[in-house]
Amino acid sequence: MSDTYDQLTQVRAGRTEIGAHRKAWSPTIELALWHHDPHAGVTYMAQPVTMTQIAESAEIQPFARLRAEQAQQLMDELWRAGVRPAEGAGSVGQLGAVQAHLADMRRLVFKDQPTEGTR
Repeated sequence: MSDTYDQLTQVRAGRTEIGAHRKAWSPTIELALWHHDPHAGVTYMAQPVTMTQIAESAEIQPFARLRAEQAQQLMDELWRAGVRPAEGAGSVGQLGAVQAHLADMRRLVFKDQPTEGTR
């Protein structure tokens, strides 16, 4: 029930959404950013980024700023589109499960011998 309430509150207040999509057989991922304002009854959509020439000494400025929950949504969308981190092995949850499994295997194999860290 609280999930439904949270969703209704977000819709009434307006919400910025981010989507990522990979078309079949395409090497690219499409990104979309939009915001619906329920009070005005309008939806806004981000337009393509344009590149502008700058001086070599110019400070690089961000082309977008995301709140933490929007960045998380982008990461989740990219994951659904098949993008995975270049470094690291899985999530923290996966790593914890592997570590627990290894500990179990050590207990089975070395049950009469002390394991590393328990000597």
